[in-house]
Amino acid sequence: MPILGFNFEKISVVKKKEKKEKQIKIKNSLKIVDVAEEEIPFMKQGNVLKFSFEFNLDYETLGSIDLGGNILYSGNPDEIKGIMKSWKKDKRLPTLLMSSLLNLTMFKCCVKALDLSQEVNLPAPPQIRFPKIEAPAGKAEDYIG
Repeated sequence: MPILGFNFEKISVVKKKEKKEKQIKIKNSLKIVDVAEEEIPFMKQGNVLKFSFEFNLDYETLGSIDLGGNILYSGNPDEIKGIMKSWKKDKRLPTLLMSSLLNLTMFKCCVKALDLSQEVNLPAPPQIRFPKIEAPAGKAEDYIG
C-alpha cells in the first residue's frame, strides 16, 4: 500500500480521578472522519488522498485519551477518483484499503496511547498484549535459568 505519511494533529490526555475503581471498562473507538484530495508539489502524479482519523480511549471515570491525525495515501489517478467518488456518495471505502488504514492507525495510536497512559498513570490500552513470564512448572529451587 502506498502510504506516504502518518501524522498526529491532536493529542489530548485527561486524567479525571486519582482513585481507581475495582473494575474499569476501557472503551475505544477509531474512525475515518474525512477523505480529501491533497496536492503535493513534488509528486509527478500530483494528487494524493488525505484520510483524517480520530482515536479515543475512554477510561470511564478515570479519564480519556484522544488522538487525531491523517494518513497520506498515493495511488493511480483512476483509483483516487474511485475512492473519492465512493466516499462522497456514501462515506465508504474499499474493504482492503479500509482494513489496511485502520490496522496502521490502530497500531500507531496504541503505541502513542501506551506512552501517554504511562505519563499520567492510566491503565495501558487493552489492545496491547504484553509478554508474560510464567513460573517454571517444577519447584522454584530447581530452576537454574
